[in-house]
Amino acid sequence: FGQALEIVRRLLEIDSINVQWQRDVVQILSKIGHLHAMLGEEEPSLGAFRAALEMARSLVAVDPGNAHWQHELAISLDGVGGLSLQAGDVETAREAYREALAIRRALVAQAPGDPAAQTQLVTNLYNLSRAESPADAIAAVQEALDILMILERQDDLGSDQETWPGH
Repeated sequence: FGQALEIVRRLLEIDSINVQWQRDVVQILSKIGHLHAMLGEEEPSLGAFRAALEMARSLVAVDPGNAHWQHELAISLDGVGGLSLQAGDVETAREAYREALAIRRALVAQAPGDPAAQTQLVTNLYNLSRAESPADAIAAVQEALDILMILERQDDLGSDQETWPGH
């Protein structure tokens, strides 16, 4: 991923307004963040997610209605939230998860029949519950379970989602 990131960054030096290349950088940085997190390397992981977050915010500022860029922004926020929570920074985690939740809700509103958007919302609600007060955590988990029950009745859960806790 490091080489791919370097190539795309060089291309951006040539054409800094190319939004597709900017999106590629966001995706690569997010993947790098996930890889570092899997290796237990919190500092480089958080750095990658923060860099992805900054670029994703720039993309959304250019085209706020672009669902793909909103999705990338939510992924970056989830990464920052997870690593912040792991580091004990509950307030930063909560802020990141709440912002991601607002994005996920908007994406579901744009595509209410999209099971992927619904399950991403469920994941975000669960993540947020880990950073909330007990009462707010219960409300978030209950909402997530309600969504999962609807998806199950519609037979829209993937095989991996059928094994989620509470199912």
